Amino acid sequence: MCMLFLYVDNTGRSAHPVVIAFNRDHYYDRPTLPAHFWSPDCISGTDAQPGSEGGTWLGYLVTDFLTSDHTAAEYYSKINLEDYNPFRLILVEKHFERWEASCMSTDGHSLDLSNGINLFTNSSDVTRPWKKHVFGQHLFAKILAEHKGIEQSEELANRLQGLLSDDTTYLPDRNLQDQGYFLSPDDIQTRSSIFMRDPAGKYGTRASTVILINQLDEAIFWEKIIPKRSRSIEEKTIKHLAEIQTHWTSHI
Repeated sequence: MCMLFLYVDNTGRSAHPVVIAFNRDHYYDRPTLPAHFWSPDCISGTDAQPGSEGGTWLGYLVTDFLTSDHTAAEYYSKINLEDYNPFRLILVEKHFERWEASCMSTDGHSLDLSNGINLFTNSSDVTRPWKKHVFGQHLFAKILAEHKGIEQSEELANRLQGLLSDDTTYLPDRNLQDQGYFLSPDDIQTRSSIFMRDPAGKYGTRASTVILINQLDEAIFWEKIIPKRSRSIEEKTIKHLAEIQTHWTSHI
């Protein structure tokens, strides 16, 4: 389970035309490398599970799409959906002066996300969002509205990390309970918050990542690593200034 907040603006009015806030949730025992440059132009955390080494759930700058010259449409056309478990793949790329964002899922549907706010969780029915989705979208919009200046990048990133660390349990949640009918009450409670940690300490939020790209094409990548069985945080901050002209991807 993961949670992605995405804002894309092509009107020219926003100081930050691309804003991404992402919680990666997984089992703590799964081997994982924190964000690093695994090629000269690619930064992300990577999977270290034997047999799955090198895979990524969040990649930025320019595993297949990130290192290719394919457009999102070209890349989508090469995916054989039958080869994969259910997923949502969100791709963001810049064409000339326009940011383009899109989402593809295993049901074959694609969405244009190139303007405004979008939020993704592991809800199996997008027409029945979980409460943390509804409240999270409101909080995300409020933070963006309060930090419109390019000089507010650091404060904006701090507020977004605060959003990602919100462990409020948004219950009761009929949609979550209906979709998670096979889950225990403890599991339902764990999944009801933006920041997740199960009582047994086996599963929860492993990393919180914020990516900001401003109108000058300066990019900030900020990741916080959350160790097993602890709310203490190992912070890894990488600031990278570059002319952004390539790809970003997320897999949920």
